[in-house]
Amino acid sequence: RPSSVMYYPLLGGEGDPIFVATTADSIQCVINATPPKRRNDLVWMQNGILTGVLGQHHLADTTRAVLRLSAQADGSFQSGSLASVVHGTHAHDFANILCVGGGVDCDVTSNLSDVDVAAFQKLLWSTVVPLLCNALGGVDVAHVIKNAGDDLDMLVRELAYAAAPHALGRNLHDCEADSAVAHVRAYSADVSSSKPSSKLAQDEWAWRNGWFLEKDSTPLHVSWVSKSPDLCHLLDV
Repeated sequence: RPSSVMYYPLLGGEGDPIFVATTADSIQCVINATPPKRRNDLVWMQNGILTGVLGQHHLADTTRAVLRLSAQADGSFQSGSLASVVHGTHAHDFANILCVGGGVDCDVTSNLSDVDVAAFQKLLWSTVVPLLCNALGGVDVAHVIKNAGDDLDMLVRELAYAAAPHALGRNLHDCEADSAVAHVRAYSADVSSSKPSSKLAQDEWAWRNGWFLEKDSTPLHVSWVSKSPDLCHLLDV
């Protein structure tokens, strides 16, 4: 099992939420470690397209959240221009914890497709921005926005058009591609001082860049990965 997973005794009983705070590569381990009668109480906060792996375990209707926030030096969290989104049985409990306990904006939606779109947009950010930061020499997000904004926009569009049928089950409209670019730019502005972890990008390769490479031809994406000192070796994986 991935070393990033820490297991704790389950508190509460059936019907109480179980919040899963792991990287996407640990999802299968978490499912295996959860008693079957408690799996419907799992609340997922991972980046990536989770529909497939959750569907395999008949957990497609479990609670899913897409986090849009930034961590502060003192351990607190801060909302940016985009609210987090959550859907499912424990959505209101989750939103209440973020809003009341953490002062973070979170929208509850009854439409699962809202979470699918938000997750896809977040995946585009976590695939494109860390890649560009690493390929450009380990720079922060602000540097990418200022000096490689056109590259960012083109890369987001290439990946969005190529992978939408797999992530959303349909082709992407031009206005939706525009929205994806706007989302990536807005979230980048919210976390502009950060330097995304290249280690995490490597650990989650199969859920980020690797996921896109499996779906369709993305030559611009491949070109940037080949320029990334920390990710280029994964092109052959």
